[in-house]
Amino acid sequence: MSAARLPLIVGVGEDGLLIPIRRAQRGLKCKCVCPACGARLSAKRGKIKAHHFAHYRVEECAGAVETALHRFAKAVLHHHPKIVLPPVYARGVKRAIEPVRRFAYRRTTEEAGVKGFVADVVLYGASRLIVELKVSHAVDPYKQRVFIRSGIRSVEIDVLAIFKELVQEHRAADTKELARRIINFGGREHGLDVHGHWLFHPAQHQAEYRRRQAAALLKVRHSEWKDRHHYRTIGCPCPERQRFTRGDNWQRAYAKTYQDCAGCPHLVELVHDFAWVGYQWVPVRLAGVRCGFASSNERLPIN
Repeated sequence: MSAARLPLIVGVGEDGLLIPIRRAQRGLKCKCVCPACGARLSAKRGKIKAHHFAHYRVEECAGAVETALHRFAKAVLHHHPKIVLPPVYARGVKRAIEPVRRFAYRRTTEEAGVKGFVADVVLYGASRLIVELKVSHAVDPYKQRVFIRSGIRSVEIDVLAIFKELVQEHRAADTKELARRIINFGGREHGLDVHGHWLFHPAQHQAEYRRRQAAALLKVRHSEWKDRHHYRTIGCPCPERQRFTRGDNWQRAYAKTYQDCAGCPHLVELVHDFAWVGYQWVPVRLAGVRCGFASSNERLPIN
C-alpha cells in the first residue's frame, strides 16, 4: 500500500498544534489545515468510511500523510517520559547482548544537529539517545556512520510500517494506539521489535569486534574455468557448507565463497585487498574469509 492511498488522520489547528481525527469536529468546523501544504481540511467522520481528513476544494497533496506521521511521532516522543528500547543483538549471534529496556528521559530536542547531519529527535535522560523516524525513507549508510562515530546510541522507528499495520486492522483513526506502538517501538506486545532497529549501540559493536578478533582467517583461492572466475574458501569448518574434491589442488575441505560463505551465519567478514582506483581506496580482490564457527572455546548460539 502506497503512502498516497493512506488516510490523513492528523491536522493542524488554529493554534498550530496537531489535532487527531478522533477529536476533530465534523466538516470545516474542525478549522484544521494540512500539515504539508497548509490547505484547509474537512473532517470526514461518517458511519461508512474510516474517519479521515480531506483537502477542501483542492487536490490531495502528495506529502500530507508522511508529514503528518512525522510530526505526530515527534509529538508523541515529546509528551511521553519513557520509550521501550528493543534488545541488542550482534550479527550472527542469537542470544541478546542486552534485553528489552525502558529509557526514561527528561526533555527532547527536534531537528538537532549531529556532526553535520540533522537528527529527528534527541532524547535526554541519563544519556543521550537519537531517534530517527522512518516515514518516507530510511537512514542512509553514510548518516548511520556519522551516528556511529559520534558515539551516541541511536535507533530507527518505522512509523509508516506501524501506521500501515493499523490500517490493515481497520484502526487507522486510533491515534492513541498509534502513539502506544511508537513508544513500544512498533510492538504489539511489550518490547517486541517489529518495526525498527538499532542504528548504533556500543555493546553491539564491542561484541562484534571481539567476535572478529577471535574469528579464524581462512584463505581464499582463485581459479578460472571456462572464462569464469571461481573463489573457494579453504578449510571451511561448517559441516553444512563444506565440500570435498579429489586432486592435488583441493585435498582439504572447502566452500564456495560467494555461494556458501556469503549467506553463512558464521561469516564475520570478507577480507579484500585494496588499491587506489580513480583516486579512491577500493577493494579489488577477495583475499580471505573470517569465520566464527570454531574461533573460540565459548561457542556462541548462532542463528
